[in-house]
This record gives sequence, structure tokens and C-alpha cells, in this order.
Amino acid sequence: MKKKFIIWGAIVLLVCFSIVIVLFFMRDKKKDVYIAGYFNFPPYVIIQGEDLSGFDIELLRYIAKDQGFEIKFRRIDFPDILQALAEGQIDICTAITIRNEREKLVSFTYPVNQTSIGIAINHANRDKIKSVKDLKGKKIGTDPGTPEELCRQLKIKGMLTSFKVFNDSAVLYKELAAGKLDVVVNDVPVNKFFARKYKNQINCINNILTKDYVGFPIKKGNDRLRKILNEGIRDAMDSGEYSILAKKFFYIASPEKKDR
Repeated sequence: MKKKFIIWGAIVLLVCFSIVIVLFFMRDKKKDVYIAGYFNFPPYVIIQGEDLSGFDIELLRYIAKDQGFEIKFRRIDFPDILQALAEGQIDICTAITIRNEREKLVSFTYPVNQTSIGIAINHANRDKIKSVKDLKGKKIGTDPGTPEELCRQLKIKGMLTSFKVFNDSAVLYKELAAGKLDVVVNDVPVNKFFARKYKNQINCINNILTKDYVGFPIKKGNDRLRKILNEGIRDAMDSGEYSILAKKFFYIASPEKKDR
């Protein structure tokens, strides 16, 4: 009787010990949480009230699920991105143009697609503005970042007189549709998104000014997060999810992309 009691006691202790071990490892495997900054930039980031979507947002959500981490989003103005990453306010941000001067401050994932900068015009100017040569003296608006830098270069070359930078794409194209601006210089997918929204008010000109690759910026030196994100990007491409998102938000089978 005493021997059976000892055996059963040992079994109970073994079960309890096993439960403790399982709970310990479950606690140890708690998902990492990363904060992703974003700014309004359809179709990459689309803000509709409390709803957040867009190519970059959905791709980051897929990567988070694929790689087993949790992602939370925080809105941030474009000019503050690099500082926010450096200070650790955010861990990652929606895609921006990969440029040498930026790579000195932040790290980038593999390029997630290639974008180009073009021209959108108010419909009333369709017979007056055919190319970049017709911009001088026109009321021009642009988004901050690479489009703004291009406008600055065009101004130095004397190809445009002045331009205004908008921190919200929605406001920028609303001004264009209303005729308060003649031209918007911006990413072609963004121009096309708002041309569909403001049909018969905004036209896109088939005049590509630049082509660049874009990627998700992360804090300089965070090689672990960069590796995780790159693996997720590859999985998205291999699984077909990338093409699904491209078709949904860019209306094409897949935006141009580049391995890195």
C-alpha cells in the first residue's frame, strides 16, 4: 500500500512538473510586438475613419502573421519618420524611397516595389500641360520626401516657378480637383489612385520623371528585425500574397520589384 502511494505521488509530481515546464515555455514564446509608423499615402496607406488599409499596411500585417509577431500602427508625419526611428518611438515604418543619404541614418528591408514619379493635372489643363516642360508658372503641389526633392531640383533648373508641399495627400488632391492647383508632382500610383477617385477632374500624364525602389525603413543596426521582415517579404512573394495585394491596390498583377 505504501509502495503504491509513493508511485502515485511520483506520478502526480511528474505531471505537475510537466505543466510548469509547458507554462514556462508558453510564457517564453510570447509574441514580440513591433510599432509601425504610417502616414496617409494612398494606395500604400489608406485611412478611412478608424479603418486602416493599403498595400504597405496589408503587406506588413501578412508579414507579422507569417513571422509570428504582433504589429501595432502609429500615425506619424512623414518629416518625423527618421527621427522617430532613431529615437525608438517606432520600430518600422511604411515604405519610403531607398536613398544613399537615408541608408546612413536607417536600415532598409529588401525593396518591396519600384515606384516612379509623374504628373497629375487638373482636367481643365489637359490641353495646356503635356509634359514637365509646361510646368513653369503653374500652381504646383507635391508630397514631402522624394517628390518634394524632385520639385526643388526642377525649380533650380528653372523648369518651375514655385511649389507647395502638403503633409496630407488627401488634401493635396482635393486642392487639385477643385482647381486650386494646376499640377501635382507625385508617385504615379498615388496620382492614379486619386484620378480614379476624382474622375473627370484629375488627369494623369504619361510622363515619368524618375524611378526608385522603396523599402520598409527600420532603426539602424536592428539586424534581427530586418532579417524577420525580409523573410516575410520573400514568403509573401513566394506564396502569391504579394501579387494579390498588388492587384487589389495597384490594379496590376504585380508592381515592379527587385531582389536585394
